[in-house]
Amino acid sequence: MIYLPNPMIGARGIHEAIVTAFGQQPSHLGSV
Repeated sequence: MIYLPNPMIGARGIHEAIVTAFGQQPSHLGSV
């Protein structure tokens, strides 16, 4: 589970958190 300090961070923030967690490039999950 990915912990987000701000629940109102938005979809982009969640996406960036996932990218950071998995160490992948944002472009790879850009369609999500």
